[in-house]
Amino acid sequence: MKNLISFIITLFILINFFYTVKIFSQEETGDSSAFRSSVWFYTQRAAPNSTIPDNAYGDAITQKNSMSPSGPYLNVTWSNIGPVSIPFDNTYCAGRITTCSFTSDNHLFIGAAEGGVWKTSLSSLNWTDISAGLTSFSSGSVAVSSLGDTIYYGSGESITGYFYTYSYLAQGIFKSINGGSNWSNYHLSSPDPVIYKLAINPADNTILLAATSLGIFRSTNAGINWSVISNTRGLAATDITYTPVNGDTAYAVGYSSNSGGIGYLMSTDAGSTFYTPNNNRLSCQGRTAISICQNYDNNIYAVTEIYPNVQVYLSTNAGNTFSTTSQANNNCGQLGFDLTIAVKPDDPSIVFLGAVLLEKSTDFGGSFTDIGGYNVHSDIHELVFKPGYPNTLVAVSDGGAFLSTDCGDSWSNINNGLPLAQIYRIGSTPRIYLFRSAGFWHRLSCGKWRSVDSAVQG
Repeated sequence: MKNLISFIITLFILINFFYTVKIFSQEETGDSSAFRSSVWFYTQRAAPNSTIPDNAYGDAITQKNSMSPSGPYLNVTWSNIGPVSIPFDNTYCAGRITTCSFTSDNHLFIGAAEGGVWKTSLSSLNWTDISAGLTSFSSGSVAVSSLGDTIYYGSGESITGYFYTYSYLAQGIFKSINGGSNWSNYHLSSPDPVIYKLAINPADNTILLAATSLGIFRSTNAGINWSVISNTRGLAATDITYTPVNGDTAYAVGYSSNSGGIGYLMSTDAGSTFYTPNNNRLSCQGRTAISICQNYDNNIYAVTEIYPNVQVYLSTNAGNTFSTTSQANNNCGQLGFDLTIAVKPDDPSIVFLGAVLLEKSTDFGGSFTDIGGYNVHSDIHELVFKPGYPNTLVAVSDGGAFLSTDCGDSWSNINNGLPLAQIYRIGSTPRIYLFRSAGFWHRLSCGKWRSVDSAVQG
């Protein structure tokens, strides 16, 4: 019996040894160090069963909330000590923000990569964390009713290709009917898919669509119950939108069917069914995004990855057919991580493209110019116009949130008060604390933070 146990233990060690050698030798056969880092990150959290249970994070939160605080340091009130507003080039940054949504009453909501939901008024720019009660802080999409009272928060950061390194598993959709004071959690399937985009029907706010990693889902009772559109089951949909006024028509895009995606689909019955328009000439390749001009909704832009470029398409007949406009060199091979497009609400000739860079076209997508420069952090995840103000838009990126009120001619930083840096390790000495957050920071006795480049901030 002892020999059998020894044999099993030895076999287990050998299997793990050869598995580890295989993973960490893959750079020689073409796999990047980023891939190996991803494997390491994932396996640290998957042990001992090689997988992370779908409900692991939510269960941990539930268990934590049920525990009675004990010990000298647990029954205390925690406060945030930073770092906040991290210096970067000529501006200040927060952590990565993946989604944002405006309301008609001058409020802006954001979803941080692993930082939950925050809101502010553009008149004050004082941010409020409304994440209390969530069991997932991994943000895929935020959709808000026009007055901001009902908020839908789709969890699971909507990125592809960097999944294991950066994002955590989805926990479904969270809904608040009181501006974020309380949340209810609803599930789409088991396991829950990653939410790329949520869309509220403008004519009937009880109808919602969700573009997810496992298909298009639809709710007809304000997000409580969801069903998958049958011809999209198991296929990746990366963007979805309703026409701005008439909720009968919806458009959805994703990876090509050859790559496990939905390609391009259209609905004329408020999202009950979707079909592919004949001879539409929109060739979705990698991750794809779509945007409709609000005042001229026959004009629809789409953008898809064609490495090493991005291909922009334009339809002038409500999505029945598309034509190519230009290929922008705005890729760097990471468009599964960041890709978005937004057309000016009152002028279809002006369109903004967000990928690694923030770019703008004033000739129907014929050519694009970098407008972000050193004022907007790179890696743009979403671009949103403020309702009723066609020159005001927000860009959210790896560096936080940035606001323009002159149609992209100039940008202001609105990250003050957003402590969203993704901190993975913490260490201490008898004198200082040391954090890692895109570099090393340490906290001085005066309460300020100093980075390795000696930039001090409060």
